[in-house]
Amino acid sequence: MASIWSIDGNNIYIDKDQEDHPAQVAELNPINSTASIFHSLFTPTETKSVQGTVIGEAVKDAIMATKDSIVSLISDLVPGGESVFVQKAEYERVLVSKQRVDTSFPTDAPVYRVSLTLRPQ
Repeated sequence: MASIWSIDGNNIYIDKDQEDHPAQVAELNPINSTASIFHSLFTPTETKSVQGTVIGEAVKDAIMATKDSIVSLISDLVPGGESVFVQKAEYERVLVSKQRVDTSFPTDAPVYRVSLTLRPQ
């Protein structure tokens, strides 16, 4: 069963949620071609990738418009909501004869599959 999540008030029926927590990386850089070495330690950016179903053209357009912006994400994991940066947003249309996912839309409303890459803020 998919979870209903909301991005800036637009529902997405999430069925895939994946997080990437990279380890710290140590980097050694020579300075000015001398024997001196500059050491740096950093943690690459953590990301969350989600995929789900969106009903209706207007909802799909609103979600795609969030790319490169900070939005409010409400989910079953963080019911109070959190701010995330939308790094990547993609969609594809799913060809169905009738949709029964969201009864607030007509049964002939278009159905889209969306993939989002989110970064915590």
